[in-house]
Amino acid sequence: MTDPLTASVLVTLAIQEFIKSGTGDLAKRFTAIETITKNLDIILAEDPLFAE
Repeated sequence: MTDPLTASVLVTLAIQEFIKSGTGDLAKRFTAIETITKNLDIILAEDPLFAE
């Protein structure tokens, strides 16, 4: 049987890893959105009729 303290530490580590992986994925998505937004700004600056 697992010691309650050991189980607690394992759960805490698992949650930390889950948060880190989720945060990394979220950061990648925001970076992609930021890149798209910057590219649209450049396109609109060059051709204002692009959005119409």
